[in-house]
Amino acid sequence: MITAIKRKNQHALAETVIIGDSPYTDIRMGNRMGIDTILLHSGVSSYENNEKPDEATFTCQSLLDVRNVLRWA
Repeated sequence: MITAIKRKNQHALAETVIIGDSPYTDIRMGNRMGIDTILLHSGVSSYENNEKPDEATFTCQSLLDVRNVLRWA
């Protein structure tokens, strides 16, 4: 899936960000695609099966905070 998205949207990846609430799925996919990520602290907050979560480029407490991050980035 990641390969198909990258192939189809290669020109726009520099202008793309993935916003998600799970470091294990949303943020991991963005990191593997090589694009910026924003983790919302409204979702998964504990380790799953003692697995260290992927780190996001940015973190936000709410969707309202995302607006400020996108203006800054």
